[in-house]
Amino acid sequence: MSIPISRNVLFTFDELLAKVVDDVLKSIFSERFAFSVWTYLEMMFSIEPLDIARKPDAFSVGLKNLFAAAAPDLERLILKRLCQVLAVNLELKEGYNFSDYIIELRKAYSEIEVARYKHFIQ
Repeated sequence: MSIPISRNVLFTFDELLAKVVDDVLKSIFSERFAFSVWTYLEMMFSIEPLDIARKPDAFSVGLKNLFAAAAPDLERLILKRLCQVLAVNLELKEGYNFSDYIIELRKAYSEIEVARYKHFIQ
């Protein structure tokens, strides 16, 4: 069962991305299969959930090894869900890969957090 991501809960970007990836995996596959994906990524690529934001290229390679031609579709679903959670629009750009989008979304997240902090202290 997926735990809703609340805008009131404070997550780091790394935590938020890990949560989004887990939710996407569980929404497409079973919880057991999602666990298997995490286990595979950890054993074969030394990627744990909180590593995705810091090692997006390695995460992409792991997805490609596991899901082959379906990996880009899975990455797009992850990015779409992350954009929904952050309430931002993301333009698809030619030549961009998953890692490039994660860098942009981390910047957007930082701007959101700064605005949230400014609003909080007012």
